[in-house]
Amino acid sequence: MLLRTRIVRQLGLLSLFTALAACEAVPTEKAQVTKLPVGTVSVGIKPIENVVLPAEPLEILFYVNNATDDSVEILPWGTPLEKTMTADRFSVSINGETIPYGGPVVKRPGPGPEDYITLVAGEKKETVVSVSDNYDVSAAGEYKIQLKTMLFQRPKADFLTPTMVETAVVVTRQ
Repeated sequence: MLLRTRIVRQLGLLSLFTALAACEAVPTEKAQVTKLPVGTVSVGIKPIENVVLPAEPLEILFYVNNATDDSVEILPWGTPLEKTMTADRFSVSINGETIPYGGPVVKRPGPGPEDYITLVAGEKKETVVSVSDNYDVSAAGEYKIQLKTMLFQRPKADFLTPTMVETAVVVTRQ
């Protein structure tokens, strides 16, 4: 039953994101449109839900947006773009008390060309991050989740510091 409820909710969210994406082309008074900095690569987070029930995972949406006129190749290691988090990228607290990161920290040999991802000009990549997987967010209360500053390594071993937008969310667990 819980799985069916989660699937129905995710399908509803997918429909909502599709509808919101359509709203970005023609903003209306009812639609909230996020303006991302032009000419930059930016990152941010948004809440999936503002209120979470005790049995539900606490999830946020992480995104990277390439608002430049060129393709950008980045190494996603240690960022939420990986399928599994491999580094502490968030500051999580409940009622003002910091919750330590409990997930893996991965060390790897140097990356190969196949490890990089390309964001074409204007492309935005999004992924849902389960904060519950790496932080103890089981207690009821108000959680503040902040995105820590991050760097993306590029193929020529230089780094790209994305512009940080929408860096904090608040989610209440009942």
